[in-house]
Amino acid sequence: MKKKHLTGLIILASLSIPSCAENNTKDSHVNTGENIENNIKWYPVPQPTDKPIDATIILPAARDYNSYSGVPLRVLFNNWVRDPFILNAPDEYYYMVGTPESTTLPAPLKSSPESNGWWYNDGIPLWRSKNLKDWETMGYVWTFEKDATWSKEFKLSPNTQTPNNDPVRCIWAPEIHYLKGTYWIGYSMNYGGIGILKSTSGKPEGPYVDIKTDGPLPGHIDVALFEDTDGTVYYLCDGYSIARMKDDMSGLAEPLRKLKFNPTPPWGEGINMLKVGEKYVWYNSSNTFTTINGKEARTYDCFSATSSGSIYGPYNNRHRAITYAGHNNIFKDKKGNWWSTQFHPQPHMEKAIEPALIPIEISPEGALSIKRSYPRPIWYITTTEPKGNWQSIYFKDTEWDKKEGAFGNPEVMNHGTFSDVGSEYSSNKLWMRKDFSIDTLPEQPALFLRHTGSVNIWINEKLIYSSKNNLIEYTKETINKECLQTGNNIIAVVFENKAPYAYIDIGLVDCAKP
Repeated sequence: MKKKHLTGLIILASLSIPSCAENNTKDSHVNTGENIENNIKWYPVPQPTDKPIDATIILPAARDYNSYSGVPLRVLFNNWVRDPFILNAPDEYYYMVGTPESTTLPAPLKSSPESNGWWYNDGIPLWRSKNLKDWETMGYVWTFEKDATWSKEFKLSPNTQTPNNDPVRCIWAPEIHYLKGTYWIGYSMNYGGIGILKSTSGKPEGPYVDIKTDGPLPGHIDVALFEDTDGTVYYLCDGYSIARMKDDMSGLAEPLRKLKFNPTPPWGEGINMLKVGEKYVWYNSSNTFTTINGKEARTYDCFSATSSGSIYGPYNNRHRAITYAGHNNIFKDKKGNWWSTQFHPQPHMEKAIEPALIPIEISPEGALSIKRSYPRPIWYITTTEPKGNWQSIYFKDTEWDKKEGAFGNPEVMNHGTFSDVGSEYSSNKLWMRKDFSIDTLPEQPALFLRHTGSVNIWINEKLIYSSKNNLIEYTKETINKECLQTGNNIIAVVFENKAPYAYIDIGLVDCAKP
């Protein structure tokens, strides 16, 4: 849960919120879409506004033109929710919790007007879905006014101050787990402090009780629970801390200890863990800084590292694994597909703060990566200057190397906005060719590209693009459609660069609305 300072809100002495029981019984709560199940009313939430398709892909780049900044995420619904956490439950549902604010829940389940997700909110809402597309909510499963113990009071916060430095009270980054035959929700307070709730009914709707009522558990924020393959449950929290829990989940069985990393990672939050074979995969959210149009911008990403054999580390090979994922969780759906949650809009994404999913892949070595919208493009490439008319469709490039994706230093993926490098190269100069076929001529063809250094591009022997500038971010360059022909075409590229983070990626799109 990334911290932030806001202005303009006034604290109230107390917040009045309808309890779950009240939400489920008042006849005045009329909603034609409500679903009554086991005497609980589930209300539909706003359906997502699909991202429009901006162009027809003629020749895919390594980065998808039509996605949110290259990431093929799926928005779940159009409400403000941070830190979404999704559980693939043992019943037919997926359950989600997250950091709520005033617009999170549909009428008549609205949060109190003062709720904003930073200073004040009312508790922990619960959502569910059978297919990860259609969602509904029952409202709150736990509220401060009805259920809280040690966390009920307002306190001054070192993390998020109001303009008048008023006391605050806010749930941050809850997580829902199914362990030992029932549901558990871990939560953090915005003024610091961690709690774990247990469902006494064995059902996701609770009721929930705190396992420790006289004060917070050790740590500060961002609690997570991880169950190892032997059934041992571990407690994770900020500061890269871990402790084994008691078998009955009533508390910690040992003091917090620091995980070992090689090298030591920088600041991070939103910690979590999964296991792939015998490898422990640690992941958490952290910041990446870059310069866009002369201004420094921050992206909020998911970083990951792996440990072989020991849950305590050392964890190696830390890298920016899921760009823009932010404070996320990773889970496998009922069909065996892997997903990462996402919520943050980032400084250059056309997306609000709302829950979303990113399809991901996990390698046998435990490496996390985004699952692509298209297969990586395959190019023929050489580092030796070709002889003859190498821009011609008739030129024989079968002796050239065959490489996939964008080309450059793989470390560029760990810096700034999303860049999907596929193949590393060691030469300062590359010659590249790729054939493609079209049935009809595009109306508004354009290159979609990003590159460093000097680039010249031909289509069917016609020079269509020449630049010596560095394109820090992807751009669209309109080209003359007369360079194209129905049937087979060839795009030829010469690229020269000596920068430490050399990079080139090229695609072709038709910007006429599909």
